Formats: sequence, structure tokens, C-alpha cells
Amino acid sequence: MTLELGDHVWYWNGLISLDKNIPRLDWFPDANPQDPTDYRGHGKEIYNYVVHADEIARGRPHMRNHEGSFAWLNNNPGNITGIPGGPNYGQYPGKFNWHNFLIFPTWADGYHAIAALLRSASYRDLSILAAFERYAPASDGNDPVAYANAVAAALGLSVSTRVGDLDDNQMLVMQDKIQEVEGAIPGDSLAWDSEDIPPEIAGQLPAFRRIGRRPQALPRSGGPFSIAMSAPVDTSGYTTGLGGPNQGGHVGQHWYIHYGMDLGGGAGTPVYAAFDGHVTKYQPHDPALDSGKVYGAQIFMRAHNDMMGGFYTHLTDVPAGLGPGTVVARGDLLGYIYEFGGITPHLHLALVEIIGGAPSGQYVGVDLYQLFTSMQSGAPDTTVPVTFSQDGSPPEPSWRGARVGVLPSGAVPPKAQQNLASRAVGTSKSSITARQSSPSANGLPRARARRNGNERTSMTGHSLHIGLNRVDPDAYGGWDGRLFGCVNDANSMAAIAAAEGFATTRKLLDDEATSYAIIGEIGQLAYNAQPGDLVLITYSGHGGQTWDADGEEEDSQDETWVAFDRQIVDDELYRMWAQFAPGVRIVVCSDSCHSGTVAKDQFKRMMRTAIAQTAAKTAPTHKDFVKVIQGEPKAMPLEVQREDNKRNRQFYTFVQRLSGPQARADIQAGVVLLAGCQDSQLSYDGTTNGQFTEALLTVWSQGTFNGGYSQFHSRIMNIMPPDQVPNLFTINAGADFLDQRPFTP
Repeated sequence: MTLELGDHVWYWNGLISLDKNIPRLDWFPDANPQDPTDYRGHGKEIYNYVVHADEIARGRPHMRNHEGSFAWLNNNPGNITGIPGGPNYGQYPGKFNWHNFLIFPTWADGYHAIAALLRSASYRDLSILAAFERYAPASDGNDPVAYANAVAAALGLSVSTRVGDLDDNQMLVMQDKIQEVEGAIPGDSLAWDSEDIPPEIAGQLPAFRRIGRRPQALPRSGGPFSIAMSAPVDTSGYTTGLGGPNQGGHVGQHWYIHYGMDLGGGAGTPVYAAFDGHVTKYQPHDPALDSGKVYGAQIFMRAHNDMMGGFYTHLTDVPAGLGPGTVVARGDLLGYIYEFGGITPHLHLALVEIIGGAPSGQYVGVDLYQLFTSMQSGAPDTTVPVTFSQDGSPPEPSWRGARVGVLPSGAVPPKAQQNLASRAVGTSKSSITARQSSPSANGLPRARARRNGNERTSMTGHSLHIGLNRVDPDAYGGWDGRLFGCVNDANSMAAIAAAEGFATTRKLLDDEATSYAIIGEIGQLAYNAQPGDLVLITYSGHGGQTWDADGEEEDSQDETWVAFDRQIVDDELYRMWAQFAPGVRIVVCSDSCHSGTVAKDQFKRMMRTAIAQTAAKTAPTHKDFVKVIQGEPKAMPLEVQREDNKRNRQFYTFVQRLSGPQARADIQAGVVLLAGCQDSQLSYDGTTNGQFTEALLTVWSQGTFNGGYSQFHSRIMNIMPPDQVPNLFTINAGADFLDQRPFTP
């Protein structure tokens, strides 16, 4: 027997079964045949494993309130059932778990399947009430009337509303509510070579997927990284630390239990995100499921680079809209401390470092209990950068890099006191920005400011260089997006940054350039950059377009960067620019098709440079354009783009809605975009560099160019062919910025 993707396996005491139900009477012959919960005291020892491409999911879904519910294991947030030969909603063909639950390759697939089912002929002509009488029948122990009322209330409609009359946005609301009601309790995400997988199962995994044993420390390209941490419990209700890792009830094999940090606070005290990240799993608060150890809402988050994460629980009143995929900024409101029974109210927070990166990396619990209790009792409105080494050693709070007044002197390690004191000279508590209640870019309530008044007198440079000669064909319907010059483009631009003395330079090439990695690295730049610093971000790869959900684009299309795993919509990038502090200078060089507005200059849409507007008229002057062997256009083929947008429309709509209307974005940094072509044109690849990057390098002339950005753009344009006219426009970039020599910190 060889396991396949989508297979599920029951396991107990060396025995395995692929039956939909636990073979209870075979494993426990003396069990009561009439009692489906009689496992002769061995219920907690039974596990369900589900084989997915990027993980082996493990849980105990048959045990109430235990980790790994069926919805989570099966990537099936709607708990959709099926039959052999039934409709295709994107599930693994012919794979079923208990109760005929369908099993999906990804959570997004399962989420989209809810809409596909409700849009089908079986549901579209039904009222909401009739639909849920079919979707969640009373014969299965459900309350379809209460279910329908909950969905209708979320929609603000009557239960008599016809399902087929719901528009796409209303369907998203219905999907979210179904996901909330069905619930998904996270389990364990195991790498294919994890030692936690029983040998009886590991021996049946497909050989082509099986890899050697992971070393104890598997470094990912890029090595150590830092994450800014801040106190999660509002100081107004914080009481005291109630115990850290391996203390009290923090005993067990799971990092999110064993490495728990209990931070006391009165019932109803606000809880905030302690670091920037995105939600990976979410279990809403259901009072009916509260028990002595498991109560309140549960939120699993990862940092944007997927190399560390956290777990928050004992929460209630989580903001509407938070769920898997939500991007959360440090300081966003996550909910309020929930008091249950006679237990002292507190937040349970656990942290983990993921050596090698999720989902297949090595999960190592993190003990930062002293740091968090010190921040809570000392200066809760400040932040401490924490460095994760990715080599198995404990993470280290960067005392020397901490913001002003991070900790009371008594809480700072003696060796760091002198350094911290010297850094704080000339500052006071008045420089710490107070909490604010305005909404963040993702729509979640904001709890505290991202920065205080610290500024440096010196300026430095930070850069990120993205190059994709290929993308994941599994993510784009078999298309691998093959190009030749993009990695060279990234290396060439990184060389410019190094020659200009940039303090930090990072590269994301090919499969490293996932959407989460790109967004995470930009987020890290936003944290590191101080007023006056220059941030250079270069992208070379395919460009695309997707449907404009918010109606901002004149052509009803949003431009995208085609990352390794999905398209990054320009609305997402616009939101990222809003994370940078006032006074930071951002330069974006985008060598891709449809790149002309990828920085989203909403405020100056009608004021693009006269050079770009009149470029077509100057075509006859383009005599000496750079000699590049013209390769493939850097644009997704229309049929690939169409299918990707169709397949992921709800997700792209979701991220555009998450980004919020551009008019609300508060971009305070200056942004200059140098784009490879106009919106209506194509950028072309080359054998060594892309055509735009090759022209840029020619004008740059190994650093001998001495003009400003406008002159730089003009000279590049003059050696480009007339069918590829570079673009230049700005956000908050005045003459002082534009007159500076390009790429100069």
C-alpha cells in the first residue's frame, strides 16, 4: 500500500486504517457496539493523519475539544460532504474522511468550495433557510434554523432571501459566517520527514516525496532575522505574569501549550498583536465548548516570512473579519481577555521559531516570558527587536536596538544597561507615541502607534531585490513562467546597492520569492527604515492584471507582480508603502509588464510626468536604443491570467478588500517608481538582463551618472525602443527627492 495525496489514516498503537471511521470494534473487540465513543479508555491515543502536498496534518478530531478538528485536517472550513462520483469542488478526487467529509488540497480550495456549492443548482434557487436545512440537516444533530438565522443576520437579510440572488460580496460574508460556525481547531502540521510521523505511516508515503531526515538546524537562505515585539495586553488591565514555559499547566508535546506565557489581565482587557504577521488558523469563541483548559477564541499567526509564529487564546469578541489569511500589524486589536470559571483571567501567548520556514520547517518553541513581563510592567508602548538565528539557538532580544524606554533599568541585562542608557540620552517618555484608536490598513482596530519619536541624524540605505525566472506551475495551472534575465536583474541591482554602501541588501530569487516572503521583507524594511533613509525595492518578473474589486482603476484592472505562488495585487503594495515612517524615501524599480502604476499613486493619477505622457510623440528620437536581444514579454499569457483570476477571484477580491480604499491609506513616505513600460505596453526579457534593466545599467554606467531621477528616467527612455517606454511617477516625492542622485542613501 502506498499513500496518496488526500488520503487519511487512523492510527493507534502501531495499527493503521484507511477506513472513513475508526475501526473501533476491530481494535477494541470488547467495546460496546452501541456506544460510538467507547474506545476502552484509549481515545486520546488515536490520531487521524491527512496527507497533503506541503504537510502531514495530524489531529484527534474524534475527541471533543482536542486539537485537529475534521475541518482543519481536511482543509474543509465548510465541512462539505460528498459521495463517490459527485460534483467536483476542487477536492482531492475520491478522497473522503469521516462522515464523507471532502478533503481539499489547501484551505483556500475548501473556502472557495463553499461558494461553488451554494452557487450550484442544488442551492441557488433555495431560500437561506431551506439551504441550511439541506446544508446542515437536523438529522445530523444540527440546528438549521439557528444556522440560517446566524447567516442571515450576518448578511443583514431575511432568511427567505434566495441564495442565487446574493452577489459576490454577500457570498463572501456567507462563506465567512459558515467558516465561523463550523469552526476549525488547529492540529499539528508535520513535515513529510518528521520524526513525529509513526513509521507505519512514514513507510507508506510516496517515495518521490520522501526526503532525508532534516538536520536539527535547517537554515533558510538569508540566515538570522529580527522581528519587532511589543506588549500584547493593554496596560489598563494588566496585572502580573502568571507563569511561563514549563510552568503550571504548560506541559505537553505541543509548542503552543508547552511554551505558553500567561499574562494576567482583568476580564475585558484589550489584547493586541505582539508582532506583524498573518493569521493561519482561527477558532472563534464558542462558549458551549469552553472547558478547564481550552476556552475562548484561538488565533494562530505567523510572521510574514513564515519563519516564526505565535498562538493567542482565552480571547473573546475578536474583531469581525479576522480569519485565516488576515494580515495583522503589530498593535492591531485581536480581542479581549475572557474569564472562565474560577480561573484567574489571562492571555495565553506562545511563540515558536520555524527553522527552515513553514510549512515543512522544524518548529522550536520560544521562551520570551521575561521579556514580555518586563515590557508589560515597564514600558508597554514600546518595542524590542528580537533576533532569531535559524540555527537552533534561543532568540535574543536586541537590547541595543530597542526603542527608547523599552525596559526599566532593573529588567535589562547588566551587560546591556550601559548601551541602552547611552542610546536613550536626550529622550524622554514624552517621545513615546500614545495609543490610538484609528483603524489600521487592514480594517482591524488600531491599538497603538507603530513608532515613537526616535530619529537618527545619519541616513542609510536598505534594499530588497526580487527576481523570478520561473514560478510554481502548481500555482498557475501548469504554467511555469520561464524567463532568463530576471535573476540577473536582481543580482545587478543588488550590486548597485552594495556599491552605494547600503547597510542591508536582501535578495529573493525564484522559489524564495513567494507572496508572503515579499510582503514580509517589505514589512521588515518598513520597521527598520528611519526618517531620511533610502529604501530600494526592485522587482523583475512577470506582471499581470486582475479584476479591480474596489472600482479605483479606469480600466477596471488592478496591476500585479507575479510572485512564485500567486499574484500580488498592487493594492497590497500600496498598503505596504503606508507602513513606512514619514521622511523615508522609497524607490521602486519594476521591470515587468503592466508595471506603470504598480506603486498606486492615487493622489497624483492626473499628474504623471509630461515625459511619460508624451513618450509616444518622441518615438522618432529613439534611434540609439540599447542593443538587447529581445526575449519573451514579461506578461502572463492571457489564458493563464484569465484562469488564475477565475480560480482565485475570491482571494484577490479578499486581499483588495483587506487593503481598504486607497483614499484612506495614509502614505507619509516619499515614493518614486521607475517602471519598465506604460500600463498598455509590454516589458521584454533578454538573454542577460531584461530590456529595461539593461538600459538602466547602461545609463547608470557603473555609478558615473550624476543627475536626478527625472534626468535618469529621461536618459533611459531615450535608449529604449518606442514600443517599451519607461514610466516615472511619484507619491509625496518633492523636488528635493527627485533632484537627488539615484540610489544614494
